[in-house]
Amino acid sequence: MSETKLNPTIDLNRVKIEGYSLITTHSKTAFGGSGVYVSDHLKFHRRTDLELDMDDCESCFIEIKTTSNQKDLIVGSIYRHPHFDNFETFTSQLINSVQKVNKSKKYKLLLAGDFNINTASNDRQAKNYKDTVCSLGLANVISKPTRVTTSSETTIDHILTNIQLQKVSSGVVKYDVSDHLPIFAICNLNIDKKDQNSNVFYRPVHDSKKDKFVENFLGVYTSLPNVISDITDPDCDLSNLMDAISLAFTKTFPNLKRGKKKIKGEENKIEFSHSLPLSQFTQP
Repeated sequence: MSETKLNPTIDLNRVKIEGYSLITTHSKTAFGGSGVYVSDHLKFHRRTDLELDMDDCESCFIEIKTTSNQKDLIVGSIYRHPHFDNFETFTSQLINSVQKVNKSKKYKLLLAGDFNINTASNDRQAKNYKDTVCSLGLANVISKPTRVTTSSETTIDHILTNIQLQKVSSGVVKYDVSDHLPIFAICNLNIDKKDQNSNVFYRPVHDSKKDKFVENFLGVYTSLPNVISDITDPDCDLSNLMDAISLAFTKTFPNLKRGKKKIKGEENKIEFSHSLPLSQFTQP
């Protein structure tokens, strides 16, 4: 939850949800504030060492214990007050927190909230922010507008993660409970030990499908909302190009499942990934 507007004078029982604990960071003003509702079925503790230490921004971080055979999960709720003069401090603090998590190599990370940075824009601030997110090994899984008015549509609410995007379902809920649309990300991180080694997924890549890849690429690329002929910004050009390549590659060379019996004694023969050099293709 971001911009909770909670403060020490408010009785938290008024916003309590049965079966959940509420962890909050209050704002020093009448606006802002952040919080996390966490299920009572989960083992967790607060990570104040990761929270951003700055004015005009509230954050709340917790560490959730997962199963023994995978990385634990760090969840952070962030609200950045919409003042341009705190942008540099905000990005610096964000870098420090994420680098602490990355350095340990023990955690998956989910950061969500109202960052008040419009990633749909191509201004300098948005570009710097997107470059920062990318450099930290994170992806923003929210790409649709999250605040819609009669005169503007902006994408200022984000969910940043280092979890493989194939394991994340995300989106924007079209429900105007407030002036921001709710955003969500669903990540199934549990692994059933009985099924952990029962199947191996691999992606066979063959030159025989080269022409099909080019066909899929052109079909995907020309259907994107912004194509090269319509824009002059190189960052958008590159983003569209990479999105089209990724989608066309997945469509042409889908993951296949090989059963346990078939991989017995063949573990070293399976290629889990392969790439076709773009230089092989004569078409753009």
